[in-house]
Amino acid sequence: MDRSVRIICSHGGNLNGLDYEGGESQIFSAHESITFENLRNLIIQRCSIHYEFILKSVSNGRCFLIDSDEACNYIFEINSQSRYVNIFVIQIATNFDNRNSQYFAGGSSSQQFVPSFQQNQSSDESDADNDDEDDGNSDDLVENMEYDLDDNIDNASTRELFIGQEFSSRSEFRSFVSNVAIERNFSCSASSMNNSRGIIYTCDQPNCSWRVYARSIGNGNIVKISTLESRHSCFSALTIGRHRLASAAWIKSRIIDIIRDNQSYSAAQIVKDIYREHHVHVTYSKAWRAREMSLAEINGSYVEAYGSLEEYGFRILETNPGSRFFLKTVENNSFQRVYICFKACIDGFLRGCLPVISTDATFLSSKYQGILFIACAHDPNYQLYPIAYAVAEGENNDSWAWFLNAVRISFESSSIDWNLISFISDKQKGLINAMRAIFPESPHFFLYSAFQTEHETSCERKNFSKLIRLAC
Repeated sequence: MDRSVRIICSHGGNLNGLDYEGGESQIFSAHESITFENLRNLIIQRCSIHYEFILKSVSNGRCFLIDSDEACNYIFEINSQSRYVNIFVIQIATNFDNRNSQYFAGGSSSQQFVPSFQQNQSSDESDADNDDEDDGNSDDLVENMEYDLDDNIDNASTRELFIGQEFSSRSEFRSFVSNVAIERNFSCSASSMNNSRGIIYTCDQPNCSWRVYARSIGNGNIVKISTLESRHSCFSALTIGRHRLASAAWIKSRIIDIIRDNQSYSAAQIVKDIYREHHVHVTYSKAWRAREMSLAEINGSYVEAYGSLEEYGFRILETNPGSRFFLKTVENNSFQRVYICFKACIDGFLRGCLPVISTDATFLSSKYQGILFIACAHDPNYQLYPIAYAVAEGENNDSWAWFLNAVRISFESSSIDWNLISFISDKQKGLINAMRAIFPESPHFFLYSAFQTEHETSCERKNFSKLIRLAC
């Protein structure tokens, strides 16, 4: 005996990912063996539908297109343990075709109304004359019906594949096909032909007719589509969530223009934007790799940047006479340290800044990490004034001594009395010993926060400030 199924039919809204937003819902019952045609009829009558539409259902994190008797049976089967079956009405056109007016009115016409699908070319008169004859074949018509994803899944998309279409390379062709598959929410796979000059993509659904074949032209890199079947004959379960073709390279193609304008565009925001615009979940690590790929294409790679350091130093010394540039490498000419100090910064410090130099260091979070050293002062407006900076492999006695010695060398051409220059710093690892060795004549003061952190355990925190003031 057929089981009665309770259907919650939502209409008048939009399906956003797995959620149906807006509109209203109707609840009614139907037999689980109901045909696709009768289900559409029932929905039109109960929900008063006045526009062309397709039907979808969401179950177990996936979105299914209901377009045949097989699809209806499958939806009811996977929801057999549920009290309700959710069906969503997706509008694809404003009005019904006049040929289907009696279908809209809930008449007995058995001609399948398939919006945006492959249309039956028979005339109105033949449809009316053959109502009784079509009753026995309507199931076959539904089961064998092919549909075009280009029309009903992503009407807004402008990406199209066509015979004769040319691409500058295989990678461009692969990227274009991936975009088409993601936008139309289906999955496909590529394989090379025996002569290795051609590449073919086929739908991942079993026995589906969708395929595209392209081959190289002549001896160049140009690839041209020679065979195309753009219609899908599969059931087409549309995956909502992670898409196999949504690679880091694909994400890069979607975000690179944004990163050109905003290089602080974060990986977390990329994850949110990709889902909002394409309904595809991507991992944080994949979004981060796509961001790094975009930055490398825009700014060049880290390897290229480190490799050009020596040339950069020559340009500094050539265009800024009196500046200091020190580059230290280890075996295999691998980078270890770099120090940069512009002559203009030295002159500005001597002419207009307070005779106090602050030193500090911090970790770098870039690909190759390291430590950033900085020496700065305060101008008459008490704004930070940079004097010199360096990047080294770590923070220790040797790196601090190397940096401070480079700072002292930078002032060799000026008559400076180091007894009149004070240094302020935190108590970084290795800094105190290096300061005593490089600037023994200069007063060295510590930040209050460093002193407090070191001694607050020996007295109560609330009395610490009072004790410091009494000591001064």
